Amino acid sequence: MHITDLVGTYTIEGSNQNEDGMAYQGTLKLSLNENNRLNAKWLIN
Repeated sequence: MHITDLVGTYTIEGSNQNEDGMAYQGTLKLSLNENNRLNAKWLIN
């Protein structure tokens, strides 16, 4: 696997691991910058 294979937009669903266990959904967008480092944008709805 190469770092370029990770680039894309992912839909995330999960729940918190505390007593409440509150569910969440979000979007994780991974891109590469000019130095081939990952940039991550995490939006929780």
